[in-house]
Amino acid sequence: RAARYKMTDLQEELNTFTASASQMQRMLQSPENLSDPAFSEHGEILAGCRAELDQLQLELKSCQGHYAEIGKWFHMEELKASKPTDEFFGIWDKFLVDVGQARKTMQELEQKEDLKRRRLARRASSISGSKDGEGKRRSLTPSSRRVSVSSEAGTSPALNEIVRSPPRRHSVGKPTSPLARHADSPSGQMRRAVSEL
Repeated sequence: RAARYKMTDLQEELNTFTASASQMQRMLQSPENLSDPAFSEHGEILAGCRAELDQLQLELKSCQGHYAEIGKWFHMEELKASKPTDEFFGIWDKFLVDVGQARKTMQELEQKEDLKRRRLARRASSISGSKDGEGKRRSLTPSSRRVSVSSEAGTSPALNEIVRSPPRRHSVGKPTSPLARHADSPSGQMRRAVSEL
């Protein structure tokens, strides 16, 4: 709002109103108009308006003093550096508008970056979750063909011996009977172990 008005123009306009009010008061206070009741009533109204103009003069002088202090703070004491109020506040108004637009742009960029980071985090978590699921499914398949039988408590020693001991190899030079071969086979050893349970 301060950029809309020029303080010097306001001062000139206020001086013009004050001068006109003073002239009208002098006319109403002339001897020929004092006897007229209508003029006396208008004189009272005009006196109230003149009091308001005087109050505005005081407020305008106060504004001029504050603006002079602002000029000192911005090192505008010299006449060449001094700027009218409309120009000075217009510069500040444009500056603040530009700052507001830049701030809005930065906030939008930050929101976009935040959204992008969230999407990447979700994608990474979904990929890691799928990899973990694949690892778990793979772990269900046996890594070797050996089956541990002796891990449970109460297993027969003979059964443990069958599992741990390597298969017997029969020499070629010593033929064995089918019965003996059957007894030495894994199935025969398994039968003996089961019978011992």
